[in-house]
Amino acid sequence: MVNANEYTAAQALHDNLIEHIARSLPVLLDQVDGTTTTYNQKPTVLHTADAHIETVGMPWTLELLDVLINPNLLYLLFLGGIIGIAYEVFHPGVILPGTLGAVSLILACSASRSSRSTWPASC
Repeated sequence: MVNANEYTAAQALHDNLIEHIARSLPVLLDQVDGTTTTYNQKPTVLHTADAHIETVGMPWTLELLDVLINPNLLYLLFLGGIIGIAYEVFHPGVILPGTLGAVSLILACSASRSSRSTWPASC
């Protein structure tokens, strides 16, 4: 992305970037009721008035991943992993720091693959 613009909702509506402004999902569903749209090259009329809204939660695995990809926690996991393995190297035989360090590094590495990267393009 080279040029980006920021619009308020009213500006986006005025410039035809959006078609409706709604404060909640039920209001939006009432606004788009009866609207005709094209799906698979066929006109389709939306019937959304009084639609039943069902909220579906994420599975626990995705909730855990959502917590792990927090950049602050990711940094702490990586740092804790390095410190735990370094402690194990300098004090051999103490199994817990090395084990926790390895688990922390594995979690940090697997979560960093799913996190949103904000590094510069040259890295």
